[in-house]
Amino acid sequence: MAVGISGGILTFHEEIELLHFGKLAGLPNKILWFALGLTPAFMYASGVVMWWNRKRGARCVPVTRPAPSGERAAEDIARVREP
Repeated sequence: MAVGISGGILTFHEEIELLHFGKLAGLPNKILWFALGLTPAFMYASGVVMWWNRKRGARCVPVTRPAPSGERAAEDIARVREP
C-alpha cells in the first residue's frame, strides 16, 4: 500500500485513481500512457500497409512457365534473346 499525502495508507481505489489521473508517477507516467495509447493506432496503420503491399504484390507476380527441354530449348532461348 502507498502512503498518502496526509501520511495515511491509501486504499486500492485511491491508488488506482492516482494512477488513472497521472498523479502517482507524474509526467513520466503520463508520457508512458500516451505512448501506450498510440500503440493500437500504429499497429492498425502498419497492418493496413502490410495488407496493401501484399495485395498489390499479388498482381505484380510474373507468370512462370516450365523451362523448355530438348530441341525447342535452343529455339526458345534464341527467340527470347532477339530484340
